[in-house]
Amino acid sequence: ADAAAAAAPDAADAEAAPDAAAAAAEPTEPPPPTYGWSADPRFPDIATAPIAARLVTSVDAALLDVKGVGVKALLVAREKISAGLSDGRVATYGYRDLDGSGDQIWVLERVMKASGGRKSAVTSMTACGHNMLLCAADEGAYLYA
Repeated sequence: ADAAAAAAPDAADAEAAPDAAAAAAEPTEPPPPTYGWSADPRFPDIATAPIAARLVTSVDAALLDVKGVGVKALLVAREKISAGLSDGRVATYGYRDLDGSGDQIWVLERVMKASGGRKSAVTSMTACGHNMLLCAADEGAYLYA
């Protein structure tokens, strides 16, 4: 009986050992990345980061009211789509991660207000390196850097 009692703890230890080994072998997930969010998407620390947290705090993204406004010009450049609107604003969309899942969607990144308070429609847009040349119905040309 003493031999059976002495063998019992060894059997319990043998049963617990595989569980402990399995728990030690399971990979642990790294902590989620942190980003320094900013209002300007050109900063490198957020240029490739998931966009959802930045959209929540973006003032310009909340101001895109398109009631009575039409798209007059489109520009596809540098993995972005920019739409020139009839009231002089330019809305820029990017294909980004919405969250950490890796799923990508087109999201509104920014709305650029018309320079100088003008309200004339955008008639054409051209990429010039990292800049954009915009022509408007008021016969003006504007450079966005």
